[in-house]
Amino acid sequence: MVEQDLPERAAASRSRFAPSSRFDKRQMKMSMPYVVVKVFIPLKNSVVVVIGCPDCRLVVDGHESKIDLVALEMYDFDLIVGMNWLTKQRVTMNCFRKAIQFRPLDGVGFEFVGNRGGTSIVVISSLEATCLLESGCQGYLVAVVDTSVGETKLENIAVVCEFPDVFPKELLGLPPEREIEFIIELALGMEPISKALYMMALSELKELKVQM
Repeated sequence: MVEQDLPERAAASRSRFAPSSRFDKRQMKMSMPYVVVKVFIPLKNSVVVVIGCPDCRLVVDGHESKIDLVALEMYDFDLIVGMNWLTKQRVTMNCFRKAIQFRPLDGVGFEFVGNRGGTSIVVISSLEATCLLESGCQGYLVAVVDTSVGETKLENIAVVCEFPDVFPKELLGLPPEREIEFIIELALGMEPISKALYMMALSELKELKVQM
């Protein structure tokens, strides 16, 4: 018996599913369902589900109800509520208001309103941004730094931590720009190395042409 709130990532289907990892963490009592469910998912052709957790407690906005869950390997959703359970609860969804009305026969009706969120951030494409800049609009290049994170330490940086004798203990930033002159110096008295040309006899050349 587990009490849990309605998760934010929920969906509806004909059966009721929940991630198998959630069953393991909550140490819920697993059993064989009364019917074997064959589920079709995008990543695979089909998955046969044979493990479930019947008679669970699902609490929505303080209102408790019973639900039978089936374990399924999934990561995008915390819970998939079945259409049969929604029908039993006489659920009406208002997508415009982001509200769900529950009118169960054996309980008091109520309305659950989801997170409406704030004002969405205006996002434009790079092509549109380029056109705006060419038309005279001002653009700003912003470097966002997470102030809640402490100073970066040498042992926390990948690859760099493997060479502590090369990098200083404190990384103050990028190294300054410097000019490096690359020169190849020859020792005095050295002469160019002479190498005889590779010569092939005429008979060997004819034999090589035949083989090729």
